[in-house]
Amino acid sequence: MNERYPVTDEYEIPDDLDPFPIGFFGEDSIAILDRKSGKILMLMHDCGEDNPLKDVSENLMELMKSHANSIIEFMENE
Repeated sequence: MNERYPVTDEYEIPDDLDPFPIGFFGEDSIAILDRKSGKILMLMHDCGEDNPLKDVSENLMELMKSHANSIIEFMENE
Protein backbone atom coordinates (compact mmCIF):
# COMPACT_ATOMS: atom_id res chain seq x y z
CA MET A 1 0.00 0.00 0.00
CA ASN A 2 2.87 2.40 0.68
CA GLU A 3 4.03 2.60 -2.96
CA ARG A 4 0.70 3.85 -4.34
CA TYR A 5 -0.45 5.67 -1.21
CA PRO A 6 2.60 7.31 0.37
CA VAL A 7 0.44 8.90 3.09
CA THR A 8 0.73 5.57 4.88
CA ASP A 9 4.44 6.31 5.40
CA GLU A 10 3.36 9.07 7.79
CA TYR A 11 1.67 6.63 10.15
CA GLU A 12 2.36 3.29 11.72
CA ILE A 13 -0.14 0.77 10.41
CA PRO A 14 -0.64 -2.12 12.85
CA ASP A 15 0.94 -5.38 11.71
CA ASP A 16 -2.31 -7.28 12.25
CA LEU A 17 -3.99 -5.35 9.40
CA ASP A 18 -3.86 -6.29 5.74
CA PRO A 19 -5.02 -2.98 4.23
CA PHE A 20 -6.32 -2.65 0.69
CA PRO A 21 -7.31 0.84 -0.54
CA ILE A 22 -10.86 1.03 -1.89
CA GLY A 23 -11.48 4.76 -2.20
CA PHE A 24 -11.11 8.23 -0.79
CA PHE A 25 -13.03 10.52 1.49
CA GLY A 26 -13.43 14.22 0.70
CA GLU A 27 -10.70 15.37 3.07
CA ASP A 28 -7.92 13.27 1.43
CA SER A 29 -8.40 10.41 3.85
CA ILE A 30 -8.25 6.90 2.41
CA ALA A 31 -10.94 4.23 2.68
CA ILE A 32 -9.32 0.87 3.25
CA LEU A 33 -10.57 -2.68 3.47
CA ASP A 34 -8.81 -4.81 6.05
CA ARG A 35 -8.56 -8.08 4.15
CA LYS A 36 -8.10 -10.03 7.40
CA SER A 37 -11.24 -8.85 9.23
CA GLY A 38 -13.35 -7.53 6.35
CA LYS A 39 -13.80 -4.20 8.16
CA ILE A 40 -13.84 -0.88 6.34
CA LEU A 41 -11.57 1.70 7.94
CA MET A 42 -10.68 5.31 7.28
CA LEU A 43 -6.99 6.21 7.26
CA MET A 44 -7.33 9.82 8.35
CA HIS A 45 -5.17 12.38 6.59
CA ASP A 46 -3.22 14.79 8.82
CA CYS A 47 -4.32 12.92 11.91
CA GLY A 48 -2.99 14.34 15.14
CA GLU A 49 -3.82 11.17 17.08
CA ASP A 50 -1.69 8.09 17.75
CA ASN A 51 -4.10 5.88 15.82
CA PRO A 52 -4.96 7.33 12.39
CA LEU A 53 -7.52 4.59 11.71
CA LYS A 54 -11.25 5.05 12.31
CA ASP A 55 -13.79 2.23 12.01
CA VAL A 56 -16.35 2.96 9.30
CA SER A 57 -18.21 -0.31 8.87
CA GLU A 58 -18.05 -3.96 9.92
CA ASN A 59 -17.98 -5.06 6.27
CA LEU A 60 -18.41 -3.80 2.71
CA MET A 61 -21.99 -5.08 2.36
CA GLU A 62 -23.07 -3.18 5.48
CA LEU A 63 -21.47 -0.01 4.11
CA MET A 64 -23.20 -0.38 0.74
CA LYS A 65 -26.58 -0.97 2.42
CA SER A 66 -26.07 2.12 4.56
CA HIS A 67 -25.27 4.24 1.50
CA ALA A 68 -28.26 2.86 -0.41
CA ASN A 69 -30.61 3.57 2.52
CA SER A 70 -29.26 7.11 2.80
CA ILE A 71 -29.94 7.73 -0.89
CA ILE A 72 -33.45 6.26 -0.67
CA GLU A 73 -34.24 8.38 2.40
CA PHE A 74 -32.91 11.50 0.70
CA MET A 75 -34.97 10.86 -2.44
CA GLU A 76 -38.14 10.20 -0.41
CA ASN A 77 -37.73 13.46 1.50
CA GLU A 78 -36.98 15.59 -1.53
